[in-house]
Amino acid sequence: THSKQVKIASIPTASQPNPILVCDTDNDGFNTFNLTQNETFILNGQSSSDYGVNYYASASDFANKIRITNPTSYQNSLVFQAQNIIAEVYNIENSSCNAATNFNIQVFERPTPSTSILPIQNCDNTSFGSDLDGKVVFDLTDRAVEILNGQSASDFTLYYYKDIGLTNLISSPTSYVNTSQIETISVKVVNNQNINCF
Repeated sequence: THSKQVKIASIPTASQPNPILVCDTDNDGFNTFNLTQNETFILNGQSSSDYGVNYYASASDFANKIRITNPTSYQNSLVFQAQNIIAEVYNIENSSCNAATNFNIQVFERPTPSTSILPIQNCDNTSFGSDLDGKVVFDLTDRAVEILNGQSASDFTLYYYKDIGLTNLISSPTSYVNTSQIETISVKVVNNQNINCF
């Protein structure tokens, strides 16, 4: 008689992680990503001694099993666009037992506002109160193009603040009434696609 040992390998699960979003430091559209920062979430409690994770730059690469060889230092291939990464969890003892998920990586254009803005000056008038009270209505957005410094108003939003700490938001910048004769207004420029990019 002959005997044969059969070992059953467990099929893993692959949990979908959050996207990795970064604000570009030099606005060239590229960034070096550490794809493995998502690994703990992808494994979701499964032991890294039992299961490994392979990463693929596209669905085509995944189909052809062309994995990313250095996932801790991967440069995106799509400039200022979402790139979908496939993550494959495999059983280390039997790599044919596997499961896949995906997540996006994306680089966002950093705002580059001008730091030298001409002041907005008005003579006292009756746009607010009397022409002797030192208060007038200002349209702070008059300097929007200058502040954007060549970047598109459709891609970036400007927020105006009374303080340099950006805590006292001016809710109506097109009809702002000054509180003192000379005021410094702070402006926060935000990428519309990623509010953490400002």
